[in-house]
Amino acid sequence: MGLLDYFKKDAADDRKRERARAKLTNMYYQQADRMAAAESAYELAKAGDPVAVEVLLARFEHLCPSQTVDREEKEHVVNLLVSLGDRGVPVIVDYCTKLRKPVYWPFRVLERLWPAEKVESLLAEILEGTDNEYWRDPEKKIGLMQMAIEVSTERVTAALVPFVEDQLEEVRFRAVDALVQRRADIAAALLPRLAADEESGRIVALIAKRFADAGWGLGDAASAVSARLPRGFAVVDGKVVAR
Repeated sequence: MGLLDYFKKDAADDRKRERARAKLTNMYYQQADRMAAAESAYELAKAGDPVAVEVLLARFEHLCPSQTVDREEKEHVVNLLVSLGDRGVPVIVDYCTKLRKPVYWPFRVLERLWPAEKVESLLAEILEGTDNEYWRDPEKKIGLMQMAIEVSTERVTAALVPFVEDQLEEVRFRAVDALVQRRADIAAALLPRLAADEESGRIVALIAKRFADAGWGLGDAASAVSARLPRGFAVVDGKVVAR
């Protein structure tokens, strides 16, 4: 094959890849078209094209109107990425680490390729590298919180704590929920939110229940907490109790 043939092949692969991207990420196409586009990108990825791996990952960023179809297609893409083995891993890790994109489905790929300890370590690393400032699209953060519920390591617990102060209420709720479910000793992290005037009622109720269950003391914040507690809770002898 001559040099000109290589250039022609590269140009043909570029067109094939972009056609696959256009169809795979367009929910107005038929499912069969998107599935075929996924297969096309997979063939390029299998031949060593890392950008084709990104094309496959892009399917996870879109939601099909039919939840059943959406899940089928995403599971199909997961299977394709798993079939790539280690060839796709660097692109997947970069995607999860560097981009503000949904991570639930890419992590499903890694869970099938890596031992649990390595997946948990990456989750902790991403949490530690994610700020708690305002994000216009918080889906990545929410996905991280959901996955953290399933991981009980001390490192992940510590990495969740800053999100109790996240700028978005939904992220704060998910972080508190993840921390409450792991039943860690995190009174110092949760107490400021329990007493905060601006905190949402559902988060206050979630934290109040944890304080009541654990019997944690409120210290100097007892008065402020008493004024914020929802119906069904009260402060008695410096602690939250459920009525």
